[in-house]
Amino acid sequence: MRILSVAIIASVGWFASTGCEHDPINPVDPNPTDTTSPCDPGTVDFKNEVLPLITGKCAMPGCHNSPNGEDGVVLDSYAKILREVSPGRPNNSELWESITETDPDKMMPPPGYPQLTPAEKELIRQWILQGAKETDCAGNVCDTAATPSFAEANAIIQAQCVGCHAYPNVSGNVTLDSYLGIKNAVENNNLLGALKGVGSSQMPPSGAMNACNQRKIARWVAAGMPQ
Repeated sequence: MRILSVAIIASVGWFASTGCEHDPINPVDPNPTDTTSPCDPGTVDFKNEVLPLITGKCAMPGCHNSPNGEDGVVLDSYAKILREVSPGRPNNSELWESITETDPDKMMPPPGYPQLTPAEKELIRQWILQGAKETDCAGNVCDTAATPSFAEANAIIQAQCVGCHAYPNVSGNVTLDSYLGIKNAVENNNLLGALKGVGSSQMPPSGAMNACNQRKIARWVAAGMPQ
């Protein structure tokens, strides 16, 4: 079995070193409660659920990203992820075998790095079982009428950012695995600008966070970052 190991991540330096200057945040979401979805209930959303998990914890710079992924494996797009998947058969899929491996020398991500949670692994397994399709179930759904809680904002950041911004790889000397770390990144390191690719390098480097999640984090910040 080819091992999808993760190399030590080089600092990508996407945060600005100056004080935080945020773009104005529009408090009115133009489409806060649209419930149109192109997927049947229970369908796993590849674009908005699976892809962010894989790119956030596997396809960071120096790991499984283009053009030369570790061990020849690139996991930063649907087409490339599909090379490591046998649709409908998780147990025959290199991706599934690697993220459920228990041997410290083979497991992905390796010990000491932010891990996929059991729930995240199950989501990937269900996606493979459902045929590993390139689903985009969000459609126009983005309910940001209410101020997101820290738990909601944190869940997005943990899924897509901690691969590069948690011990032992603290890229740009910025940690995002705690409330204080995230608050500091907002106030002093232009986190919102980095998510938009404005004023610093694009974050995450493997691909921009979707607009809905960006708006949720921005609304949480605009509310004063309640814990």
